[in-house]
Amino acid sequence: MSERSTAVAYDISEPLSRFLRLARDLSGGDLDKALVMVEIILRAHQHPGYRRVRPDQLEAGAEVAFPSLGANVRSLAEVTGIPRESVRRKVLELIAAGWVVRDGRKLRYSLEGYHAIAPAREAMYRMYARAYQVVGAMLDSLDEAPQPSRNAAGPPRTASSP
Repeated sequence: MSERSTAVAYDISEPLSRFLRLARDLSGGDLDKALVMVEIILRAHQHPGYRRVRPDQLEAGAEVAFPSLGANVRSLAEVTGIPRESVRRKVLELIAAGWVVRDGRKLRYSLEGYHAIAPAREAMYRMYARAYQVVGAMLDSLDEAPQPSRNAAGPPRTASSP
């Protein structure tokens, strides 16, 4: 597949660029804040109960508490590589925007946050769908490529073979 990487580079990279631009715009021009939010969302996605939350309930605006493993400033700083004080400020901004809520010492994704990032979520889905299409086409082309014939007696002999 690596021999096709330049042929599909744009098809793979353009949706990622679109997602990052949108995430930056939603985060007031701050990609680090977008990254902190993604990590908080990932902590919700890791909770086994998250899969039982029905998207139709969320879209209808039902008050649903997202199951989450929670996060804290220290763990977010460690996983993102962003200094702890910077993460703390970004978390305060996310709380002020209503995208994140405090639950004791844990930070959780909120329903308001779920709705606020809908454009980025849709861009992410499009990005994954495009990658799936491109990689699937690459794999299909590999399956259709002529395979070297294998002789039961071994590799084909050349004039210089004994």
